[in-house]
Amino acid sequence: MAGPYSGPNPTADPEGVGEGIFDMLRVPNRSLAFAVGFGLVVALVTPVVAQANSGVAGPDQSVGTGPSTQLPVTQLPITPPLVHPEPTTGVVLKVGSRGKAVLTLEKRVHVLRPDRIFDRGTAQRVKQIQHWSKLPRTGAVDTVTNRAISAWDRSRAGRSVAAQVVTTRNLNSIIAAARQFSGRPYVAGGAGPNVFDCSGFTRYVIEQAISRSLPHQSAQQASVVHHISASQAKPGDLVFFTHGGHVYHVGIYAGNGRLYHASRPGTRSGLGPIFSSSHFFGRVA
Repeated sequence: MAGPYSGPNPTADPEGVGEGIFDMLRVPNRSLAFAVGFGLVVALVTPVVAQANSGVAGPDQSVGTGPSTQLPVTQLPITPPLVHPEPTTGVVLKVGSRGKAVLTLEKRVHVLRPDRIFDRGTAQRVKQIQHWSKLPRTGAVDTVTNRAISAWDRSRAGRSVAAQVVTTRNLNSIIAAARQFSGRPYVAGGAGPNVFDCSGFTRYVIEQAISRSLPHQSAQQASVVHHISASQAKPGDLVFFTHGGHVYHVGIYAGNGRLYHASRPGTRSGLGPIFSSSHFFGRVA
């Protein structure tokens, strides 16, 4: 590699350099002139060679035999390229998922009998919460739905506090309205005041008694009330019946193992026994 000295290479053509010196000196003694010229060339070249051997060169640090401040190529620091993580679908749990994560989800959404299996019943509970949160009702739990479940759970906690101050007057008002609208025929889809199905009866009675609105579907009613234990239940609370983990019937608890409800086709709304041990209680807050 060439150094900073860019003139003719004195070792390549000493004769050419010598001839130029003879012309300048114009002396008849060529031997003397040659000696003078050669000495001049040596004087010019020696500092350049010394500079090269000292390792002090110009911008090109590769000239010279002294120690170099540059790292070998194999030792140069390597900056890894910036890698962006691949986007994920965000779907965490869905029908068919199993395991501990599913068990945690079932408890969060208050599945009645958690079993570590994400089945259609669990998906239905998720859809109810998605509907409450105004999300697409996919039944699958992604990041957005997971946040919605947390918000729904906090809302339930707030309702729990409110439920503690439900007055005897309100509960008595519900019982009074249940008595008032007893004796009406059962009709599927009936929403009152002259005909009822089970959730239509509870919805209408509670709306008339305490001006609270409930969905016209028993499982949806279960999703918006505060769940309470049997020992906490009072006349005027709701009682929900289940089969295979699904809510299929609802009535108004009357105390002493009885309830007001619209039971089935061919019957009329009224007072009857709690007919199954597979039930739980809820309170309208």
